Amino acid sequence: VLLMSSVSGAFGLKAGPKEELEALRAQSQAKRGRMSEPVAYVSKEEMHDAKVPLDYRDYCAHLLIPLNRCRENEMYLPWKCETLRNAYEKCQHNDYMRRRALKAEGGE
Repeated sequence: VLLMSSVSGAFGLKAGPKEELEALRAQSQAKRGRMSEPVAYVSKEEMHDAKVPLDYRDYCAHLLIPLNRCRENEMYLPWKCETLRNAYEKCQHNDYMRRRALKAEGGE
């Protein structure tokens, strides 16, 4: 992005939104260092009692349990439990991004 300087009348480069975004990312990663380990909000017993399949017993199970109850109560109508489904999918995505970042760092 070129901007004209009012003092000198010359054109100069100004950092665009992409450069600002990269600078913010670098700052946040410098503050954070290594990503923190996620917290499991549901115990193994609670997942067993809620009949959560083994493949889905992860850090987002605390959102899957009420989602599955909502689906059963609403007879699996797709528009009835959208908020819970979106929250669960966002949690899954965030967990995937965390694991991907850990793999890129060379951890786990």
